[in-house]
Amino acid sequence: MSWDSLGGTGVMGALSVYDTRRFGMRVARMSVRAEEHDVRGAAREIMRHWERLNVRIAVVRWPLHAAAVADHLTDAGMTVVPADRLAYWGADLFASPPVGSDSAVVPLSAQPELADAVAEATAETFRGYRNHYEASECFPAEDVLAGYVEWARRCIDTRPEHVVVAVDGDEVTAFATTTPLADGQTLEVDLAGTVEARRREGWYSRLVDGLLSHAEALGFDRVVISTQEWNRPVQAVWARAGFRGFAAFETVHLTRTPADDADT
Repeated sequence: MSWDSLGGTGVMGALSVYDTRRFGMRVARMSVRAEEHDVRGAAREIMRHWERLNVRIAVVRWPLHAAAVADHLTDAGMTVVPADRLAYWGADLFASPPVGSDSAVVPLSAQPELADAVAEATAETFRGYRNHYEASECFPAEDVLAGYVEWARRCIDTRPEHVVVAVDGDEVTAFATTTPLADGQTLEVDLAGTVEARRREGWYSRLVDGLLSHAEALGFDRVVISTQEWNRPVQAVWARAGFRGFAAFETVHLTRTPADDADT
């Protein structure tokens, strides 16, 4: 979920067009924003979105300080399934010395012939990756993987200048897809990783350094990135590259509690 949907105050709720199509049921995305502290009001807004969108399941995120939202939703007759926690990190590009260029890390727009290889690397990297979808059986693993590839493809096909690729000869070793945020100054990393056969060779660190250099060259002031809290190795790389953690969010799956269960 983009930081554009998480920063500030209030509660966001919308039908997820991509998830709805992929999983064959109505799926919503909702978020209590990072600076929202009215947990009772946030729960009421989530319920309002639930009724308005008429979905089977919602993927909901709220900042860790708003944990009491779960109790209010349970009281409203909802089932709240913990799914994962996301850690958000950011790097201010002009607050530290510039990163040197690395000829092995380039934007996809410089080597467009690698587009299919980046899509294949996405499938390889995220096959079996532990994420929030695992918390509910209604999200089959093969469809989740297809979603990652589709997400990468949208960026590859429409914004190749915002895809950064690490290459060894003609082989893609690591990649990152990114999206500019609404403020026009921040670049958010959507997907990033190293293909399994090239892990523990330093390619991810080179990718992150190259990404920062590329973002600075494009005129961005800041880069933000997120991952599941359990994914400590990549966070260690981010810390060495000058990133700092600035937010953490709980992810839950929300469904209506069946009437017979609610009465027991």
